[in-house]
Amino acid sequence: MKFFALFFVFAAISMSNVDADFITVAVNIILSIVTRNMERREYVELIPKYRYEFPKEIAVLAAGSLELKNIRLYGLKEAHKVMAAKDGAKDNSTHYVENVGIYLNVPEIFLELEYDADLGFVDEVPIYGTGNIRLQLSKLLLNLTTEVSINKQQLWKDITVEDLTLDFGFRHSSKSQITNFWRNKTVSGILSTTINILVELFSMWFNYEKECINCIVGESIQKAANEILHPKNEVDSRFDCECLRVCILGTLSKKSLTMRACF
Repeated sequence: MKFFALFFVFAAISMSNVDADFITVAVNIILSIVTRNMERREYVELIPKYRYEFPKEIAVLAAGSLELKNIRLYGLKEAHKVMAAKDGAKDNSTHYVENVGIYLNVPEIFLELEYDADLGFVDEVPIYGTGNIRLQLSKLLLNLTTEVSINKQQLWKDITVEDLTLDFGFRHSSKSQITNFWRNKTVSGILSTTINILVELFSMWFNYEKECINCIVGESIQKAANEILHPKNEVDSRFDCECLRVCILGTLSKKSLTMRACF
């Protein structure tokens, strides 16, 4: 309800020319409301219910249905949160520029959901069960900074996200689990152990490639935000991450060496 009321107040005032101080105050109010809601709620419900059923046309390959419900994210309530905006680019005559920063330090974060599966693949591999899935990570850190450029004459029609940088990291946890898979406690225990090993391996890989992943994800968030803000404009799909250029050049060099060896 607070979001609903704030929207109309913000929209009504922004119909006329306003100064940068008002924009900064408005953005900080929005960030403050988001922070307070995170502190009040035990969990964030991502999706209340989702059901998928394989089409009959591919019944030879896959058949059955999968239902997920009560998909909830826990841990944000206990997180240390800092969300703030301040004026930037004072000499910009056409746009307000807000420097927005979001910092989260989450001791433990986990995703929980209920599942009901009755699937079969190529009539040989059955996947069935009705239970819970829990995926957990520890010591999650997120530090996001960006510039939001707002046209002084068209506040709602010309908003652009620029120079977004992301620093994201986490450690694995050994508390992920699945229950009642194949309606068998032993199999569920083995699968839970496998999931925790995979999470640990993913964590090791992520930390090794952290800088490159943060760059790619950060640029993806910026492009997605601008795509939403400017649906009629074409957003440049190219990435400027140095690690991608090194990877591509390295791959091309290897292909070039291979071709030379062949000839």
